[in-house]
Amino acid sequence: MKQVALISCFLLLTISSACKIQVKFRSKTPHPFQLQLFVPAIKMKTERITFASEGQLRTVTVQGKECNQKHWVFKTWKEMNNEWIPAKEIKAKVEGNGWLDVEIASDYLPRMHDRFGILCSEGSC
Repeated sequence: MKQVALISCFLLLTISSACKIQVKFRSKTPHPFQLQLFVPAIKMKTERITFASEGQLRTVTVQGKECNQKHWVFKTWKEMNNEWIPAKEIKAKVEGNGWLDVEIASDYLPRMHDRFGILCSEGSC
């Protein structure tokens, strides 16, 4: 019974408070690509982040109230003929206080992997 109460308190605090999420983007492809994160609920979007090679890591901090009210959008672009063209995107509602790993492989699809203190729903979790 105590475990249920503790979990309920944790979920209530996580959902009702402001979010502070460290999003770690990792390149798992040798091909260059760009990535952009949109968080519409707090009117935030990153600049396009360019990855030139496999193993690169970039970190973005998302902070605000009720980050999960709208779907987050993770969008990638690939380089073709010296131009950046849209590649793939995923959407999901994300909330919490913690960190989230997002990996991008050769298919350019952002994939959420490890996370701590983060709730994810209604999408590609």
